[in-house]
Amino acid sequence: MKKLLLLPLIVLCFLPELKSQNWIELDIPSGVYPNALDFINLNEGWVIDDYSLMHTNDGGLTWNLQEVPTEYLMNSVCFISETHGWIAADNGSVYHTTDGGGTWELQQTSTPYPLKKIIFIDELHGWTIGFGPGIVGTFFYTIDGGQNWLSTECPCLFNDLDFYSATQGWMVCDNGQTYSTYDGGETIEALNLNNNFTLKNIDFVNDGIGWRVGENNLLQQTLNGGLGWYDEVSPLDVFVLDGLSFSSSTVGAVSGYSSIAVTIDGGDSWSVTQIPNSFIRDVEMIDEFSGYATTVNGVIKYCGIGILTQPESTVVTEGSPVQLNAQSTLFGASYQWQAFILGEWVNLQDNSAYNGTNNNVLSIAAAYGNMTFRCVISFQGCSVTTNEVTVQTTVGVDEAPSLYLSIFPNPAMENLTVEIPNELIGENVIIYDVAGREIYRSTTTNTINLINVAELSSGSYFLRVGDLSVKVVK
Repeated sequence: MKKLLLLPLIVLCFLPELKSQNWIELDIPSGVYPNALDFINLNEGWVIDDYSLMHTNDGGLTWNLQEVPTEYLMNSVCFISETHGWIAADNGSVYHTTDGGGTWELQQTSTPYPLKKIIFIDELHGWTIGFGPGIVGTFFYTIDGGQNWLSTECPCLFNDLDFYSATQGWMVCDNGQTYSTYDGGETIEALNLNNNFTLKNIDFVNDGIGWRVGENNLLQQTLNGGLGWYDEVSPLDVFVLDGLSFSSSTVGAVSGYSSIAVTIDGGDSWSVTQIPNSFIRDVEMIDEFSGYATTVNGVIKYCGIGILTQPESTVVTEGSPVQLNAQSTLFGASYQWQAFILGEWVNLQDNSAYNGTNNNVLSIAAAYGNMTFRCVISFQGCSVTTNEVTVQTTVGVDEAPSLYLSIFPNPAMENLTVEIPNELIGENVIIYDVAGREIYRSTTTNTINLINVAELSSGSYFLRVGDLSVKVVK
């Protein structure tokens, strides 16, 4: 990837941009307007707004409102496990839970000013930043899980912070400066880098690789722990890049007003999603397949479901079997094959006509006429749909089966006569609709069998006796 050292002359290398709509809106309780979130894995996370707290353990499919620990505005939430978490609020208040948010205890700092960000890396080591008098910010750290918060003189108003270990962390400022600490926050040092734009967010994945974003659509990366920064080309057309989250050196997301972008190759390419008239406040990528973000009115979820194999259209001899294939890039994804019937998509079910309707390979026992199929692939509440394919049949003239079915009249109005060879006497005669649902069954007793079809709706059906099938029109 092309990266340019910060010099007075900046050369821009434009990267490919992939338009996409991989983010879906989750249903959340009414009246909640999220401003921060934290997920400890794909399924379990917490979301807050000024006065509300909610929790999910199924990837956002369902949410439970939890008791709010404070009357002050809540600004940031951080959990390190299913049980241990902290909330930073106004009035210099920190709240701690050891039961997943069921109950909270107050951990007061020495400031009366709002705390706007809190992070922990284990049960003991945590940090929080906030506002101070005038343009001065506040910085606190703890080495005992928040029972005691120690203050360090803050050189500026910190907008964000990130820690890789109990000792090493970074902070960014309104004045465009980046600071670091190598002793857990006891001392804070400027990295002395020249930058004229406000920095809004910073994120590191190890002690060397990190990113920072800010005003003027600024997106930069470091490979040496923040000692030097390289310009990246922002995938978004915004004035301020505000949201930032990388789960690894290759997988990350950035956001600004009305748009969010995801990369899975370290920024060489981006998948961009537009969310009109919505400020994306907080972003957290879990892995290349999942992530979460807050908007003005809700929570959105990233669905990185890829399709490895698409089904293909095919032409076969009438009555021949067919297989359609679809494969997701995700292990554990679920499949639902559908057919387009009477102007709508209908879920197929396993029966004598179809097999594998909930697997990546759909087997069609015998094809008649022209039918259109597709597969819906789902994972953790997200879904993608394969391309639509047509199975087209032609009448074979060179082959004559040794066993045959003869039906008449076809189309049939009231009674259908089915003539079968002696070898099939005693077999079941079954009629399916085009979705593969069984609607009639009986047992053959003679070579000539009469079936009353008067109550069937007009349309196409499949009749099967033993291994032989034929198309019936009503």
